[in-house]
Amino acid sequence: MRATGVPALVLSSTAAVYGESQNSLIDESDPTRPTNPYGETKLAFERACHWYEQAYGLRFVALRYFNAAGRDEVLWRTARSGNTFEFR
Repeated sequence: MRATGVPALVLSSTAAVYGESQNSLIDESDPTRPTNPYGETKLAFERACHWYEQAYGLRFVALRYFNAAGRDEVLWRTARSGNTFEFR
């Protein structure tokens, strides 16, 4: 990445890095305690990106998706109709 001049990296991570939360709402500042290999591996990549950033200045952001398994029918119908959908 350094050789080609990539200035920043977007890492597709997961909310599984938080493990089993005691709260119904998870905040980005909550502790990371993965409970499975998938969450542990994603957290390892986040940490590797952090150290790479410290060493070489490559900026990165990790997006921790909560449910990226498939489309939501209500959202899909709303988007197809041309109407807007407000997230709360």
